[in-house]
Amino acid sequence: MKVLIVFAVLATLAGCGGSSSPRPGATRLAPEALATLRDLVFADQDLDEVVALQKDSPVDDPASPWPRLATAARLQSEDEETATAELQQVLELPGLETRIQLWTWTALRGLGVEPDATSADVVQGVVIEMPVAGGVDTLAVFRDGTMRYFDHGGRAVFWDAREASSNAEVRELVRKPIAVAEEMPPGERGAVPDERPEYKPGSVRVAFLAFGGNRYRDVPLDAVNGSPLAPFVKAGTDIIRKAGGGTGAR
Repeated sequence: MKVLIVFAVLATLAGCGGSSSPRPGATRLAPEALATLRDLVFADQDLDEVVALQKDSPVDDPASPWPRLATAARLQSEDEETATAELQQVLELPGLETRIQLWTWTALRGLGVEPDATSADVVQGVVIEMPVAGGVDTLAVFRDGTMRYFDHGGRAVFWDAREASSNAEVRELVRKPIAVAEEMPPGERGAVPDERPEYKPGSVRVAFLAFGGNRYRDVPLDAVNGSPLAPFVKAGTDIIRKAGGGTGAR
């Protein structure tokens, strides 16, 4: 059976468990919530939008990135130097979530600060978008071990491979798409556009997330087998089969 068919079948099963009710560990989302959460896996939003997501976070927690991000958002148009310093301090916090690092670098690039050449194209996350049953399934994995899966029917699984109780086999599977991406030269991952290009219906898209900007590669669905994106579809299939039931959305 072609990997495309396997991915589609497993993606559907991971979302619905073969019935009209969400499988345990999966959560059904309203269309607006699904669209918002799916959009956030690319971690390319501007700083004001990012800070608005965490408006209720503590403002006096020195271990939290959110107070510094909020300060940088407030100052970015009037005091770029201080805003830049706040963002750089965010990057020094221990155990920082990969997406927060990506959002911080998006803001820094907007202020004219670029990552050094050795880190700019290091793959921090991979997002696989796949057409299924007239919709799109989205699987995102990040260097910190987290995984986000959204199926075309409105179901989601959020999984954190950093947890001590997580399955070692699944942790390894979550790392696989990033390992495959690292074998591709940056130029083969696509260009870094000024803004995220609109998804092309009927195509498989892989987004490569990096501090120097995200790259995108698209292949028509009927041409993905044998293409450079085929290993990502296979890796995505394996993740969904093992982790699709997950630990639930959060």
